[in-house]
Amino acid sequence: MHVLSGSSIKEIANTVHLSQQSVKAYLGKMLRRFGAANRLQLVLALTREICPEDNLFDRISNVLNSHQQDPHDSCFTGRTRG
Repeated sequence: MHVLSGSSIKEIANTVHLSQQSVKAYLGKMLRRFGAANRLQLVLALTREICPEDNLFDRISNVLNSHQQDPHDSCFTGRTRG
């Protein structure tokens, strides 16, 4: 949940009462286990694991990829384009 919400290593460590080094180690293990290079890929891999419907995963992937290309999209800024 903390990874999904975008919490920092320090925030996660404080919340779960672990050292930052432990959180980094656990996160690293999760990244390796799911073949992810970063937290976004980890969230996508976990989504696929939990909801293996390809259509759902593809839709989430497409939305995230389109937002990465356009960071000024209204989804991020709360404003509509105009």
